[in-house]
Amino acid sequence: PHAFETLIAHFCSHITTTILPKLKAEGKSLDVIGFLDLQGPIITLRLGCAFIPVCTAGKLVSQDTTEIQTNAIKPNQNVIVIDDLIATGVRAKAAGELVKILDGNVLEYLFIIEINFLEGSRLLNAPTYLIIHY
Repeated sequence: PHAFETLIAHFCSHITTTILPKLKAEGKSLDVIGFLDLQGPIITLRLGCAFIPVCTAGKLVSQDTTEIQTNAIKPNQNVIVIDDLIATGVRAKAAGELVKILDGNVLEYLFIIEINFLEGSRLLNAPTYLIIHY
């Protein structure tokens, strides 16, 4: 429980000290956080923004289709995508593309761990924040 709380606090601190001040200076807000992992609802509750799950179709990780509710993001809403691990980057890239299809703006991708030699973060269309490089 202590490690999980530390992780949540770390992500919240990064968002509130790095992302939110930039948005506030531009007169914008953080509208939505899209999650590929389980820490999402806790972070959104602490930050007071919407939670949108981004799921593998059929909920089977081996499937290669990612989905999101079509009305989950309104045009020009600002979105952060968070996941536990980035390996090849395919799932995170798909999440970002879905946000774009819904006319949202991906501000940043946050991950706990990146497997460096796979270079998954190079596929992404917004800045990436990583806690651990492996």
